[in-house]
Amino acid sequence: MGTLEVVVRSVYGVKQIYPANDAARVIAQIAGTKTLTTQTLALAKKLGMVVQEVLEPQLAEVMP
Repeated sequence: MGTLEVVVRSVYGVKQIYPANDAARVIAQIAGTKTLTTQTLALAKKLGMVVQEVLEPQLAEVMP
């Protein structure tokens, strides 16, 4: 079907899964959340979607 791209961020020590593409944002909207839960991702996988973790560029944080 489609690919859900997600980014995992630590917020106050708690890992949260954020949507990183339009398909993942739509799934979050359907679930009524801004972040994705493991349960939501498991259901999306049952529908044939592929979950792929992407990394955010962080070089700008260490280089002026």
